[in-house]
Amino acid sequence: MSLLVLLALIALGMWFHQQQSALSPAVTAWDEAGVSAAKQPSVAAEADDAGLGHLQPDGYAVMSPPEHFTPENLYEKINGRAELYLPAGFLSLQTIRFASRASPGEWFELFVYDMNTPLQAFAVYSSQRREDAVASDLTDFSYSTPNALFFAHGRFYVEILASSPSESVLAAMDTCARRFIVDTTERAGRIEELALFPPEGLVPDSVVLLIADGFGFEQFDYLFTATYESYGVAVQAFLTGRPTPGEAVALAAAYSEFLIDNGAVFQETNVSVPGALLYNLFGTYELVFSAGQFVAGVHEADSPEAAERMAAELYHRITRNR
Repeated sequence: MSLLVLLALIALGMWFHQQQSALSPAVTAWDEAGVSAAKQPSVAAEADDAGLGHLQPDGYAVMSPPEHFTPENLYEKINGRAELYLPAGFLSLQTIRFASRASPGEWFELFVYDMNTPLQAFAVYSSQRREDAVASDLTDFSYSTPNALFFAHGRFYVEILASSPSESVLAAMDTCARRFIVDTTERAGRIEELALFPPEGLVPDSVVLLIADGFGFEQFDYLFTATYESYGVAVQAFLTGRPTPGEAVALAAAYSEFLIDNGAVFQETNVSVPGALLYNLFGTYELVFSAGQFVAGVHEADSPEAAERMAAELYHRITRNR
């Protein structure tokens, strides 16, 4: 008799397990996205505590608990890309997901990187611009791709990534982005160096800020580069500021030594830039000079003439605007 009872209990347990496993399609959809429908109320409360829940667009619900990352564990969220953010002054990352109430399969994730300063936010924004980028009017530094938005706002760098490129989810992402910009007590910091690049021939959105080791030279930190298409050739201009003109002169000399140590050969130049030094580096041309507190020049030009033209324009722009 006891054996029969035991078998009955086992059968009942197996039936109960099967009933629990047979979730409805709606619940399964939420689970596949990372959270069950039963957990939504508590998740929403957690999002509000994190300061991101209020960015929820109309018709959307908080999909998963907000996450917070520090320099110690950033790799857990963006493994393989953390080394881009950490040297640039990364402080923290907050993320949260929102899903459409009508179509739970349509969702997006918000990434808010606190980079400490506007310069450092611009550095990570500019150094990973996507090839399929389309200019956006969100901020001075913003663009979109078929399924994402990217922008810098003050000390924050923000990415919003969609599960699919549907018009409805992209519209919700835009709403979320604009709410963040309005609600964030952060001024859109002005980057003075951008005005020092000549506008003629400048490739749109080509300015990049390298926080450290620009061109492989360890003393080139906070190095701005810009790409030009003039006279039928592409040329890259660069500049970086120092606290004093004396330090700028010393840095220009140190970069010259770095070029020579790496095989560059000095070449005479008549460019109308005081103290300019031109080098042939295995068939491409490097030109470097100092102007006030700035070190500037041209990197990997195809010809000495292209390097000299660009250097002259850059020098005159710097001296007029400093």
